[in-house]
Amino acid sequence: MNGPPMGLGGRIGVLPADDGPLAWNWVDSGIEMARLFEIVPTTALIRNSDGSVERDDRVMYAIGDDAEQALDSVLEPYGEIGAWYLDRIQFRSPGPWAFVALRREYEIADYVIARRNKIDASESFKFTIYDRRMVGTDAFVPKVACFLFFSKASVAAAAEKILFLRPAWELLRDKPAEQHWLVLLDEEPSDVISEAVCA
Repeated sequence: MNGPPMGLGGRIGVLPADDGPLAWNWVDSGIEMARLFEIVPTTALIRNSDGSVERDDRVMYAIGDDAEQALDSVLEPYGEIGAWYLDRIQFRSPGPWAFVALRREYEIADYVIARRNKIDASESFKFTIYDRRMVGTDAFVPKVACFLFFSKASVAAAAEKILFLRPAWELLRDKPAEQHWLVLLDEEPSDVISEAVCA
């Protein structure tokens, strides 16, 4: 692995020697392998032609090779790549505390919005898509693919209302608030759709 050990891969209690000290997978309630990665938000300074320097406070993320490869496998069908996906979601610093990425896009935006409306505004969250190719066309349908949480409390509140997010909360509940995280869920698609339909 190149760079600092940011990825959390491997198995609970069994840490492969090359994965570093913060490595594990979460196994819970039929969820095969939700994965957790620490990500590092960065900003840039831009030198203008006159020599002046200005700060660009749009957040970009340094992610480890393991996180990038895991995201690649999710994003490939949508024409995206892991190295740039989080950076394309434009936020000012400090950016989201945690991203929770699903295995695929789902047509459950109405369900997620209805659940989000039952959460206190201070604990709210956002969500986005993977496939940007249809944005701005008549064929675009809002879908849910990646959740953006701005605090630990927002993840907890969402997991109370959206059951398939509970494994993400289990991974994040003890994580420091001053660090930033990416969770790749390994949800069962039929469970997600069933939860949305039955609500």
